[in-house]
Amino acid sequence: MEYNTYSTSRHTQREVQPAPKNRVVVGGVNWVILITTILLLSFGMVMVFSASYDKYGYYYLSRNIIWALSGGVLMLIFSQINYNGFNNRQLALALYALSIVLLILVLVLGRSVGGAKRRIAGIQPSEFVKVFTIIILAHMLDTNKKFTETHKGFWTCLIAFVGVPVGLILLGNASTAIILAVVCLAMMFTVVKSYRWFFEVGLVGVVGFIGMISFGKGFRAARINAWLDPFKDTSDTGYQVVHSLYAVASGGLSGLGLGNSREKLSYLPEAHNDMIFSIICEELGLPGAAMLVILFCVLIFCGYRAAIKCYNTFGSLVAVGITTMIAFQVIINMGVATNTIPNTGIPMPFISYGGSSLWINMVSIGILLSISRFFKDNRKLKKKE
Repeated sequence: MEYNTYSTSRHTQREVQPAPKNRVVVGGVNWVILITTILLLSFGMVMVFSASYDKYGYYYLSRNIIWALSGGVLMLIFSQINYNGFNNRQLALALYALSIVLLILVLVLGRSVGGAKRRIAGIQPSEFVKVFTIIILAHMLDTNKKFTETHKGFWTCLIAFVGVPVGLILLGNASTAIILAVVCLAMMFTVVKSYRWFFEVGLVGVVGFIGMISFGKGFRAARINAWLDPFKDTSDTGYQVVHSLYAVASGGLSGLGLGNSREKLSYLPEAHNDMIFSIICEELGLPGAAMLVILFCVLIFCGYRAAIKCYNTFGSLVAVGITTMIAFQVIINMGVATNTIPNTGIPMPFISYGGSSLWINMVSIGILLSISRFFKDNRKLKKKE
């Protein structure tokens, strides 16, 4: 551990205090975040193999290992990069332009699966756009006081840097758009001058949600109906939800044992992906599900703790964005598996099978590890005699 006197004037709106109070501690690796991520990733590998082996053999396991290893390399690389390098106007504008281009390409060239357009050549651009938007928004909130201190500036920032990417994603994939909107609002909530502005945002959100349900595509209304009464049409719209509930219920307290799931045998669609939490509950029961929840709670706690301890606003905002993104995806995935919320098709971070989503989650953890290395030194210095 070493001490540095980084000037935060370039990276934050906070008032810079005279040295030595402005010292920044540059620490080592946050082992709790790193080990928790490795445990989650290992847990996911086992469950992906268990959920897919009977139908696909080693296919999904081998591919997931490749994604995980390459993602691990990316995580290590980003963990060693000073995150302040992302706090750059040219980079932010470039990422913004790239995000718009990618989202338009998805709408034009993307393949529709389950009523949602997500992929181009097997890649989900919206996964990359989520992290891009977190960096863009953190930079704008950090370097433009009008976005946090004036009502007009707040709405300008919200529409330009949140509304545009969220709106483009919404045209093809409502669930990812909702996640990104929640993440961005959480970031803005930590720095804006007046919380009353969020009541206006809430009103717009309610009106938009009602409009989406009333005038949206048929598959969205079908998912709402399946959520309200999944047993009304068990052969079609409610099929996946019903079999997910069967899996959770049959697991009970102790579970059927690792590899002994019945629902994965051609009953539950996407057992190795979106519905993997149902298989965890069925095979490992309450202890397995509880262990998974505890690991995510540890990771989320450490993420928000890194945000609180970070010495500048940009790093704090990025940490809040990344942590909220992971937390909200976990909540949605578990909610879908237990029919607490309508089916959305969101994978569980580090656990579900996936390529681009796993890569982005690993890169996000790498950035979070970088942020956690730089924190304020709050210890009092002893006066020299």
